[in-house]
Amino acid sequence: MNQYKALSLLFLSLAAATVTSAEQQKPGPAKQQSKFDDPRVIRATERTAMPIYLCRNQGLEVTLPKHELLRIFSVGDPVNWQGSTVAEDRRDIGLRATEPLTSETIANITSDHDNHYVFHLLLDQGHCDSHVTLEADAELEQKIETVQPWVSPEKYNAALQAAEELVDLVGLLVVVEEAVHGATTVHHGVEQGVHASPM
Repeated sequence: MNQYKALSLLFLSLAAATVTSAEQQKPGPAKQQSKFDDPRVIRATERTAMPIYLCRNQGLEVTLPKHELLRIFSVGDPVNWQGSTVAEDRRDIGLRATEPLTSETIANITSDHDNHYVFHLLLDQGHCDSHVTLEADAELEQKIETVQPWVSPEKYNAALQAAEELVDLVGLLVVVEEAVHGATTVHHGVEQGVHASPM
């Protein structure tokens, strides 16, 4: 009888160990992969914050409307969110979330035509933008066409100096032209005098 009890206990122990092992090997819930959306176009307006979706370790590019260039970029959480652009092409703005991560913030952009864009940056919402292009609404488009673009003081001074040099060059050309014209007039006068004198 004792042998029967011992075998029963051994069998129950083995069954319990098998169940525990199977429970441990069960796969946990799968990590949800964020989906990258197709590139999209947003009708931009100065009156609404435009949602921009990013994922961890992702760099995203936002393209401003035609003829617009970035002048000022500011973000509510500058430690965790960064915006960048290259001097040669300030129409494209690179956005990135860095460690430690916050789930959302606001970015404000001012263009060279003094237009204002507001981005609501959202992190890990289950899908991510792959590229966003802004298209100006009618009001923004009119401002882009009518407002003179902002020029930095350095560029303004360089253009002013180039214009002054051009004026000096034009003045010099006028002096040379007058001198050539004067010399030609004198030459014609001498020739006429020679022809008019009696032989």
